[in-house]
Amino acid sequence: SPDVVMVSTRSSGGAPKEFVKRLRLNARGKPPVVFLFADTPATEMFGQTILEGAADVLMMPFDRDILHFKLRQAGIAV
Repeated sequence: SPDVVMVSTRSSGGAPKEFVKRLRLNARGKPPVVFLFADTPATEMFGQTILEGAADVLMMPFDRDILHFKLRQAGIAV
């Protein structure tokens, strides 16, 4: 199982919150840290996805420093 999963709001597989919910239910052991990344603000979707277990939202464009900061915030060593 991966340590980190990045989910786009443009994913064609359905709502990000449903993906996060299924991922956490099917995880063996410690579930991965999930980040939602988006290019447009959708606060309701962000909130629902975080309530299902996503660690945070990254708004595009983001750079390496922001990604490293968010990973450290989520407890992932970089």
